[in-house]
Amino acid sequence: MFSILQRYVSRSYVAAWFLAMLVLTFVLSIGLVVKAAQLVVKGLPTSLVLHFFWISFPESLTFTIPLASLASALLLFGRLSADGEISAMRSCGINIWRIMAPLVVFGIALAALSIYINGVVAPYGSRERHDLLNSTTRSKDLLKLLEPGHFIRNFNGVDLWFESQEGDVLNNLLILEKTKSGMTRETRCEEATLEPQENGDVVLDMRNVRITPFSASQPGTATVGHLRVTIKDAVQKRTWRRKVADLNNDELRERIAELSPGSDVPLEEALTDAEKSRARKDWAKAHGQQPEELGEEDAAAALTNAVPRIRSSMLTELNRRYSFGLAPLAFLLLGMPLGIRTSRRESNIGIAISLCVMLVYYGFMVAAKSLSDFPALRPHIVVWVPTAFCAVLSAILVRRNQ
Repeated sequence: MFSILQRYVSRSYVAAWFLAMLVLTFVLSIGLVVKAAQLVVKGLPTSLVLHFFWISFPESLTFTIPLASLASALLLFGRLSADGEISAMRSCGINIWRIMAPLVVFGIALAALSIYINGVVAPYGSRERHDLLNSTTRSKDLLKLLEPGHFIRNFNGVDLWFESQEGDVLNNLLILEKTKSGMTRETRCEEATLEPQENGDVVLDMRNVRITPFSASQPGTATVGHLRVTIKDAVQKRTWRRKVADLNNDELRERIAELSPGSDVPLEEALTDAEKSRARKDWAKAHGQQPEELGEEDAAAALTNAVPRIRSSMLTELNRRYSFGLAPLAFLLLGMPLGIRTSRRESNIGIAISLCVMLVYYGFMVAAKSLSDFPALRPHIVVWVPTAFCAVLSAILVRRNQ
């Protein structure tokens, strides 16, 4: 009897979970699909677009797996309760929660998968996108990635804006360039052709050009019918800056150990260039100085002062991934008693409850992560609160439904 009921409930839940995953993944991936379609229409190679979609897709799973676990549990147990099957099990003296044991095992497997995606697959996808952007912006496909009506800051020291595009021609192009004297030079032209070079240079072939100011000694406006300009090293090769969200779990643990008290790794080696730059800027701002004016002692003090904040952000991210990874199991345990208590046939009740739970859960998770710059508040512990709350609430509801 127990094995028959277990198979019945398990099959029903797994089927509902796969259906929920299909629907939710499609909904959350609509924006990605639209973007990929736009790139294909603009002429970008289909293989490149598919690669971009493939490395971006796993991040959506970090949201859809927990949400599908909760929605499936609510819908299934709401239906069992509404059809009187839960009451029939109780009247026969059957322990309902023993029948649900296989679902807990399934939830543990989902949690393990979610932890792996959060800690390994998603950071890997982020790195791959950086590399893909590097290879594309240094090739002939660069022009197909440009969007009219938006400032483009891919170029070294030069910002571009254009109104519309017809093939390889950019209409109403605006170029903002910072000169050595500190002035911002504004160049406008009616149309221009952008030609990326293999060495990273970009050649602009412009017509009906107006430049303001032409130079520091000539602050007025200069006009010319045709101008061909080469922007040297315009598309610089982007190096991966080891952002916290881009590190996998092993790399996070390694960096946390390097920044821990008693570590033998010097701070100059343990911190990235971006982290050292921000540390000096924060220190200089707090002491009313300019970053380039800091002496050796102040620069060293700035790095020492920044270490607790940097270490806290990494520790918070690592704990967030594990806490977030356990969400499928916590939501499954919470969804079973909540579904029994709703006792409604309408599926929108379960969907509404799941959305409310997810909004509160993710809202609290985002708020906890925002505290990572304040180590004294122990944000790496705070990120566990929503998962722990779901576990405690599910234990209370399960006890009441026995």
